[in-house]
Amino acid sequence: MTSDIVILDLDETLVRRDGSHDDLAALRTLREMGVELCLASRNDLYHAEDVLQSLQVRELFSLVMADFRPKWIQVRHILTHYETRGLSIGRVVFVDDYGPNVMEVRRHLPDVIALQYGVDIRELSEILEQIRSD
Repeated sequence: MTSDIVILDLDETLVRRDGSHDDLAALRTLREMGVELCLASRNDLYHAEDVLQSLQVRELFSLVMADFRPKWIQVRHILTHYETRGLSIGRVVFVDDYGPNVMEVRRHLPDVIALQYGVDIRELSEILEQIRSD
């Protein structure tokens, strides 16, 4: 079975500094579609887990990668995690608000669809279009 993977940044992508966020229903829809949701964040793991719990979406995320390595290394680590478990990976979408992170992922992982939040997409529901497109 092939699974698509969506990897999201936390700060200023999933949640804003003021605590606001997009409608998180898109995340539930992605999970219902069988998409694996992961988090790649340059935060402390405990902080990332706490934020996901407070948003009541922790159960939607299969893997939380929160450390201070470059994002492209975090994304590569997530993909390796799935590959070593025998998952056949389909489309991979990475979303981050910070342009240099997006550019690094594009440069180092050209098979990953790397999108800048606020530029390439303006709300999380637009990820659905990326997953559904051919």
